Amino acid sequence: MRRVYLGLVFMFVLAGFATPASASAIGFNEAGLVAGYGPSPYYGGATKGTLITNQFASIGVLFSMSGPGAAYVSSAAYTAATDPSLVGNYLAFNTTPYTSKEWATLSARFVDPVSGANTTANGFSVTLSDGNIDPERAKVLAFDIYGNMLESFTLTSLASTFNFVSSNIARIDFVDTGGDGHVIDNFKFNLNQPLTAVPEPGSMSLFAVGGAALAFMRRRRSNQS
Repeated sequence: MRRVYLGLVFMFVLAGFATPASASAIGFNEAGLVAGYGPSPYYGGATKGTLITNQFASIGVLFSMSGPGAAYVSSAAYTAATDPSLVGNYLAFNTTPYTSKEWATLSARFVDPVSGANTTANGFSVTLSDGNIDPERAKVLAFDIYGNMLESFTLTSLASTFNFVSSNIARIDFVDTGGDGHVIDNFKFNLNQPLTAVPEPGSMSLFAVGGAALAFMRRRRSNQS
């Protein structure tokens, strides 16, 4: 019986090593997204940028806004000058209408692409830019699934790339401190496998190896008795 237990432990250890994180990136140049001014009615111009909400749920991210604001796809052709390294489209988030008492917060929540259930990411990086030279900058905060803050960064220049190293990030908050609007780009993350995920072929192979080892132990024990 002791060998049987050892075989089961061996199988679970193998399964633990068979759940790698999947790396993904969002550049806001994806098909179906339109850069422009936005959102109505706070900004002039005929071309309105796509409002971002659940367009990236299929790869594991849900965006939402809290407070008086909106997040929409834009580019340097429509917004104030930003860091020249931000090529193509990016995601702009603004406090609208402008208020000095309540800044808008853009949240990015990690979800299972299949079930939509909350999950976590192992590491995360993003480029954050501010088009105005002023003392008020945006903040980026990482939280676990229980709402505990894991890491935080504050933008102190016109643009910076922030790298988060925590392995259990459930949500990222971008706080528009100052209310003058900010943009993000190069949104990269390593989504963790949910606990209820269907085993991948590699995992199934490892389970098969563990099962074979368990069967061998049982056969050997039977021959010795």
